[in-house]
Formats: sequence, structure tokens, C-alpha cells
Amino acid sequence: MLVACVGEWAGGGFAHYIFHAHCRYIEDVCYLQDLYTDPAYRGQGIGRALVQGVYEEADNVGHRRFTGSPGIPTKMPGHSMTK
Repeated sequence: MLVACVGEWAGGGFAHYIFHAHCRYIEDVCYLQDLYTDPAYRGQGIGRALVQGVYEEADNVGHRRFTGSPGIPTKMPGHSMTK
């Protein structure tokens, strides 16, 4: 789980993700389960930063496939997982 900190307050938002086996792919995938940004901090790029952080965590462990719950962005332009 990643947590967005705004100043010293760790409550701007969070991203809950897991790495797991997938029935359609040989390699494990990164699944973005939940993405939340506090309404008071929306529109400031916190959600985008959290998704980018999940991409970076997945890159660190070698996962290249990325899926998510409906309505959660799973593609970012220029990122290796969008292929």
C-alpha cells in the first residue's frame, strides 16, 4: 500500500495494490485494487502520483503487466506497462 503525505499529514490518499498470478498470463501481474484521494486534495495530482508510485513498485520487482478495478486508471502515457 502507498500512502500520500501532504505536509506532515499522511492522509492525502492511498493506493492498495497486490502482485499475483493471473490465469491469462505466465508472469505475475500488478493489480491496483483501490485508489483514493481525500476530496480536500483532489485536483492536485495526488492520484496520478500514487498510480506512478505503484508502477515504480511493480518495475522494481520486474512485473510488466498491470490491471485494476473498473474505473481505476491502469495506463499512463510513456510508461513501460502500457505496452
